[in-house]
Amino acid sequence: MKTNVIAGRVKEFLIQFPPFLFLNDEDLNKLALHVEIVFYKKGEIIFKEKNLPKNHFYVLRKGSVKLTANSELMDICDEGDIFGIRSLIVKKPYIATAICDEDAIVYLISHEIFEPILKGNPEVSMFFAAGFAAGKTIFRNEIETDVSLNTLAIKSFGQSGLTGLNRIPEKSRKVYCFPDWTIQQAAEKMKSENVGSIIVVDKNMLPLGIITDKDFRTKIGTGIVEISATVANIMSFPVSCIKQNPTLNEVMLVFMKKNFHHLCITGDGTGNSPLLGVISDHDLLVEQGDNPAFLIKKVRKSVSISDLTDARNSLEKLTADYLEKDVSIDYVAEISSEIEEAILHKIFEFSLEEMQSEGFLEPPCQFVWLALGSQGRREQLLRTDQDNAILYEEEGIENKEYFLKLAIKISEGLNQIGFEKCPADIMGSNPKWCLSLAEWKGVFSKWINSSSTSSILNSTIFFDFSPVYGNTELAEQLKEHIFEHTSENEVFLSKLAVNALSSPPPLSFFRNILLEKDGDHKDMFDIKARAMVPLADLARLLTIYHKIPETTNTYQRFEKIKLHEKEQSLFEDAAIAYKFLMKIRTTQGIAEQTDGRFINPKTLDKLRRQVLKNIFETISELQALVKVRFRTSMLT
Repeated sequence: MKTNVIAGRVKEFLIQFPPFLFLNDEDLNKLALHVEIVFYKKGEIIFKEKNLPKNHFYVLRKGSVKLTANSELMDICDEGDIFGIRSLIVKKPYIATAICDEDAIVYLISHEIFEPILKGNPEVSMFFAAGFAAGKTIFRNEIETDVSLNTLAIKSFGQSGLTGLNRIPEKSRKVYCFPDWTIQQAAEKMKSENVGSIIVVDKNMLPLGIITDKDFRTKIGTGIVEISATVANIMSFPVSCIKQNPTLNEVMLVFMKKNFHHLCITGDGTGNSPLLGVISDHDLLVEQGDNPAFLIKKVRKSVSISDLTDARNSLEKLTADYLEKDVSIDYVAEISSEIEEAILHKIFEFSLEEMQSEGFLEPPCQFVWLALGSQGRREQLLRTDQDNAILYEEEGIENKEYFLKLAIKISEGLNQIGFEKCPADIMGSNPKWCLSLAEWKGVFSKWINSSSTSSILNSTIFFDFSPVYGNTELAEQLKEHIFEHTSENEVFLSKLAVNALSSPPPLSFFRNILLEKDGDHKDMFDIKARAMVPLADLARLLTIYHKIPETTNTYQRFEKIKLHEKEQSLFEDAAIAYKFLMKIRTTQGIAEQTDGRFINPKTLDKLRRQVLKNIFETISELQALVKVRFRTSMLT
């Protein structure tokens, strides 16, 4: 066994790997100067389980080291992996034996040198607290911590995405008038202040209404209202309000969802507290040049499918820009969903006009278009296959013929802007999925009561529906029917649980990520089937079990489920894990112009690969919980 220290080369190696890449130059130099380099032969034991820890831990420079416990393989360390640190930090015996699987060069780092660096660097502490060193989690069981496993993982390399939380600067002035002012007085005030709107307030400064330039054009310029009348005659009310000091994200989403152009800032975000300021969509253009509120305006002004295709391309560029700037993925998904829905609304507008030109007047009854799959969960960030259905109010042959014809036009419009038709034909243009409310209730009742394999599969696909156009009350009635018939049906829940356990965590015996063995995607990782679908299935199952109908979104489901469970940190991990997977898939899809489903693990750095492994541990824990709770062993 020979030793040697070459500080420069040691530093060059360490800086490539977490947590050393988080260190400043001074700390790196200090470590490199004190590293001992050791050569071990194949079969040589570095340390044994149950022995007390030495005063250093290990970083594998070259070769391979196996970690075994009770003669069973725990892990295999490769270049850059850290091992032997858990026992050193918690001052307990080694939980594993480290044995060289082949000749190895190992760096020995003194605990005395490293401990002050660990305590003084939060990112390094988070790395170890999250259990990213080889072997078991370091802090989660032995040391109290309020930070969840995957939260630490994601924060440790910038995935938290705080860019979208920038605050809107406070406005130093607010232009207002009182209800007894004449329209002429208000106009003169707007002119002198050089503004395009004025807020009407009461004597306590509570906002009552708003007057804009548009009101003067449509109500005064046309002679509908005399200029000598009071402002109460032309103001729009009630006003839309938002709380003091809002973020760009919060304001953006309100403008997009409600198609407003002005928001009143009040202390509590309602009209029951005094006016503090006003935000307009123009303010957003100043704060953030190319923004989604501007893009959604372009969508609403589109006059052709070609315009919508351009808007969808712009959305993809905006998404890529947001990901590059590390904006939180849940905000990106929310923005994307709003713009996608605006695009769908335009496609409906075009299709309904076309129906009228063909002699079909108004829809024969109330209806709603249901998005399924990732769009139904408001998680669609890439152009994937279409998954949708139509629900209409009243049965009848003529009604079905009308809505099938409409669905065909909608599906074609979506196809033209880049959403391919579903290979399994799960679309509203298929007569099987274009049904009245009574028929849909019957279909779901049949699936729930039969609990066959095909029925369970259909339930997982269709349960995640979300209304995106039409009468949303119809969708709510269907959802109530589903929850009423599923939440108390133990057989159905157990079968749904078995389905949620059908994809075990994708780690091999050697703790490597399982890859595709053949086909076009050989040696690639299927992030959808092996990681995202298992989490989505578990979230759906527990949502039904706890009777939580408010959302179909996977990470939002986990955040609500945790309020009903004892192991809250596990569900926090699951929510953030799903966001991480969404970000990985979306980034890959945009870069390769694919649906991002298949990932080459070699394109992921060591930390991201380890985060994936930790996510698989979270999936495993959730599946173990479900297996016990729903007694699935009795059904398999």
